Amino acid sequence: SLNNSNILVAVGTAAGNYTLTYQICDLNDLSRCQQANVNFTVTDTQIVAENNDFEIECLSTGIIGNILNNDTMNGSTCQPNEVDISIVSNTNENIQLNNLTGEILIDGDLSSGNYLLEYKIAVKGNPTLFDVATVSIHVVDRTPPAQPLLIDLVGYCSIAATIPSTTDSCSGSVNGYTEDPLEYSTPGEYTIHWRFTDESNNSSYVDQRILLQNSED
Repeated sequence: SLNNSNILVAVGTAAGNYTLTYQICDLNDLSRCQQANVNFTVTDTQIVAENNDFEIECLSTGIIGNILNNDTMNGSTCQPNEVDISIVSNTNENIQLNNLTGEILIDGDLSSGNYLLEYKIAVKGNPTLFDVATVSIHVVDRTPPAQPLLIDLVGYCSIAATIPSTTDSCSGSVNGYTEDPLEYSTPGEYTIHWRFTDESNNSSYVDQRILLQNSED
């Protein structure tokens, strides 16, 4: 259609060659008019959805990125008002996609591992023009377990240490490990070297002092 001197092409117009015939007239003499043709070509809209990779720390929440940042329409970055966004498949319900803005939101705890979300962007007004891409989210844990406060063990005749535990932000409860003896019957001072290792192989270390005396005197 023609709007003043501007040619308007409707969204969804099929690709091809078109001719628009228009007429101009003398405002002082409307009987004096002249027609002319405008030839133009409508090309297919090129929409490209690119894969996205994100790496986040375990238990991270909030917006981690936007799928449209690297998606293009006719070579330019897609704008939210140009496309319809939808989820094709999702491996975890705590990963959400805002279909109005393209933002990816982590809305709950994700344990360490890899997650996939497949999405589709389509040209507004022409759902037959679309592309599909995948969002890969790698959840990592680089934080070691908390270092517990271990009291000195003081006793007489014999002492038997118990295995301590601590907490980890991703793995939960973590038990200590040592290659040192847990039972002592010879008077003296000893040290148990504890190691706390989570599921992602992050470790923290705490020493525990053992003092075994001859008598209560």
